[in-house]
Amino acid sequence: VETEVSALRPPLQSPAAVLDKDVDALTLVDVVLYVLLMQICTGSRRFETAYDRAYLVFRIMEKAKPTSFADEINREVEKAFKVCKCSEDEVSFAEGVSFAPLLSSISNESSSQLFQFMIPCMSRLGAVMSGGEGILEELQDEVAVVSFLARASSSPGVWHALLCTSPKAPEILSRLFKEDTPTDKFVMDLTRFMYERASPSDFSSGFHMAYSLRGVCGMAGPTTNPVSLSYYLLTASIIRCLGRTMLGSLPEPYSSQPRERPKARLLYKMPEEHSELLFSNMKMILWKLLPGYEPSPGGSTLDQTLLKWIDEMAIVGCLAWLGKHRRNFLDYIVDGFQGMNFKLFEDEEATGST
Repeated sequence: VETEVSALRPPLQSPAAVLDKDVDALTLVDVVLYVLLMQICTGSRRFETAYDRAYLVFRIMEKAKPTSFADEINREVEKAFKVCKCSEDEVSFAEGVSFAPLLSSISNESSSQLFQFMIPCMSRLGAVMSGGEGILEELQDEVAVVSFLARASSSPGVWHALLCTSPKAPEILSRLFKEDTPTDKFVMDLTRFMYERASPSDFSSGFHMAYSLRGVCGMAGPTTNPVSLSYYLLTASIIRCLGRTMLGSLPEPYSSQPRERPKARLLYKMPEEHSELLFSNMKMILWKLLPGYEPSPGGSTLDQTLLKWIDEMAIVGCLAWLGKHRRNFLDYIVDGFQGMNFKLFEDEEATGST
């Protein structure tokens, strides 16, 4: 423990001696951080959950003067954030809005699930996590997770990219917020309004409507509502399925074509006949390849309509992802759709062209 604590760059004087002086309290926040870390390492300060502990350290670290402990965390958070930022497929209309803050405390079960999921997730996103057994190394990883989530949840495009990385993400990460966030109310009000009053003439096609709904239900910041969570879950499941299909086994000419197209952007306005062709073929593929998937036919009730909208929003989401990360595979798929000779992305002449 002494070795771990000594690595924290301790203050030149004891906290008690410093606090006796008439100085600006803001100059002491690094002392507060040091004392808290020392208490954690020695076991004199205990918390209900690992998340509660990491959250308090993170909040104090936000105000602290630079330390090597914080610098290492911020560096790895930046790496993971940049990867998610590059993966977002659209700039959200909600960028820059103030979103729901992270809870300061969650249950022990939620805390364990969060770190079991997020530490490997951040590693896959390029962050170097310590993975050590010492208390300080463990704490550093956990604070890095909380710091990353606080930043990601303030950037709707990054939050969307993160929640689509795994089918586990929506349920685990939604527990970090109070129910009924501002975005939740917006989602539920808008979907009810669309169901009750929207006219088909408001959109060029069903694809256009699904694209627009996705911008609200999936790309407007942290949510806890069932529509958004169902969208994230289905989108992540589709991406996981199609992201692995035929890896290394595409026929020519697709195997020789670029896989990554980082600047790909969907064209969301299309005629209804093109929209119907695209959705029907994608739903058939998912029915064949995605275990447990049954396309919703829709219906007259709000719940039936929402299920169909969730299906189609998720298809829009997976097309956006495939267009950026598995473009040659997507070209292979859509070239097999009879009559599918129209632009799907801004950077092409017609679907399937490179």
